[in-house]
Amino acid sequence: MGTHTVTGTVTGAYILVSASNTLSVTATGYIEGGVYAFESAVYHVDNYGRISNTSSITQSGVYLEDGGVVVNGSPAGGAATIQGAYDGVLIKSSTNLVGAVTNFGSIRGGRYGIYLVNGNVTNGSDSDTTATVSAPGVASGEKGAAVDCVAPGSSVFNYGSILQLGAEAARGAVYLRDGGAVTNGARHDTNALIEGSSGVTVDGATGVVLNQGAIEGLYFYGVQLTAGGRVTNGALNDRTALIEGYDIGVAFTTSAGTVTNFGTIEGRGAAAGAPAVLLADGGVVTNGAAGDRVATIDGLSGLLITTAAGTLTNFGSIVGSGGATQYGVKMTLGGELTNGAPGDAAAVIQGYQSVVVTGGAGAVTNFGSILGTGGADAYVISITGGGSVTNGSYGDEGALIAGYKGIWIAGGAGTVSNFGSINGAVSGVALVAGGVVSNGSFEDRTAVIDGGVVIQGRS
Repeated sequence: MGTHTVTGTVTGAYILVSASNTLSVTATGYIEGGVYAFESAVYHVDNYGRISNTSSITQSGVYLEDGGVVVNGSPAGGAATIQGAYDGVLIKSSTNLVGAVTNFGSIRGGRYGIYLVNGNVTNGSDSDTTATVSAPGVASGEKGAAVDCVAPGSSVFNYGSILQLGAEAARGAVYLRDGGAVTNGARHDTNALIEGSSGVTVDGATGVVLNQGAIEGLYFYGVQLTAGGRVTNGALNDRTALIEGYDIGVAFTTSAGTVTNFGTIEGRGAAAGAPAVLLADGGVVTNGAAGDRVATIDGLSGLLITTAAGTLTNFGSIVGSGGATQYGVKMTLGGELTNGAPGDAAAVIQGYQSVVVTGGAGAVTNFGSILGTGGADAYVISITGGGSVTNGSYGDEGALIAGYKGIWIAGGAGTVSNFGSINGAVSGVALVAGGVVSNGSFEDRTAVIDGGVVIQGRS
């Protein structure tokens, strides 16, 4: 056991042996054929200079067969670089030993920037935001990622940049194959960036994504969790956090999810008007907080919750800016929606169809504004499984529901309680299967329903 130090140039590959299990490359050191360890021993590579291996598409900058530690650079700065034609850093785990990569410089590969079978990755720190891990994500026709972690529960901490640029077919910037957690940025580091064909994908098991910087998916998802989990975007003291997807900003594709947003989540809806946020098996969405009214969910459609009931609490803005088939919020198996809070009328939900609840009972409570931009084919609020709409409360008459048509409840009895304003150009409230409409109270006579009220065909 011992340490070997490289201060000059090493031509060809450097092979680690157990007799010297630590390699230190100084700022003046250069290994031009890569660093390799083929034995089942825990090796440690500290690089402050340059390690490169671009002579063959099958070679890595650093290859460790069975766990180990790679540290590239230091928080004090410098130009430490690891580059491989295929992998920047590849750490396997043939006997289940743990690996770890900490980067303060630059790590670059053709297919993978970092490929880690069992362990965690840290890129930069909250005091060093220049660290970069990058890869085009495709080499020899095989898909890769800037950071790819295989083992269950892997973690990636990013305070710099993780970039997968140039290959639509790649797995994206960060790919966790069996659950785990991704932290992007921190309270004092809001410049952290994860960007690729998809920003973050967590497969196989529950995932957690905490973002205080920017996560961007250039071709597909900003964040995709296929087995449920939690996404938190920003914090009460960080409202600049951004998650953006070319198709969908945040997607839970097969299991229930929880989304808490204090910043901005955007979906461009390139795939047939996909929403900014998708929960494909129910879940909970909180947009903003009583002290955060700038939180925004924005897309051709805003929020879609399918397959199971959903719950939404909105203090900010949810906007679906698309046309006749788009919406602000849609729940396809019933659910509960609260927009704003007593004394907090800043919350806004807007869409061609602003709120759509199908497949089960819906309960909508509004203290802010729910606005429909559609025409004769669209109600502001549409509920097809029976349910209730409460607009405002006693002493809080600023709540507004407004559009070409106001409220439509079918498929079961409906209840509408209005203390604010329901403004429908041609229809105020329609309860197709009967129900009750109350407008104001004995103490509150300012409530307004424009467009009329129809209950079971009776006006």
